[in-house]
Amino acid sequence: MSVDPELLVTDPNRRIHKYPLTLADHQTIYIPTDAPCAAVLHVAFQNSVLCLWAEVDLELSTLPVEVFVVGTGNPMPEGAHMYLGTVQANGLVWHVYIAHDGDHEDIEDE
Repeated sequence: MSVDPELLVTDPNRRIHKYPLTLADHQTIYIPTDAPCAAVLHVAFQNSVLCLWAEVDLELSTLPVEVFVVGTGNPMPEGAHMYLGTVQANGLVWHVYIAHDGDHEDIEDE
């Protein structure tokens, strides 16, 4: 089976970046993307640190992404719309959400 050579062409501006998070109820990270909901790939603990992985495009403007970390049994914060995943550590469980794509303003790269 052969692979179409056009599929092997890479875009040097598209990368996967890791964003360390805290176990705070709400935080903002900044991702170079035009669609944060589509950019987020995974959330998990890595070496005891909660992390979010996202596909980014270095040619695009940086957008703020509102991240919500909700402990099981805690009230859902206003703005937590898109579920990303559930993580566990030391017998505790958290659920990670982000706001909708339209819930931010563009921030230009410096």
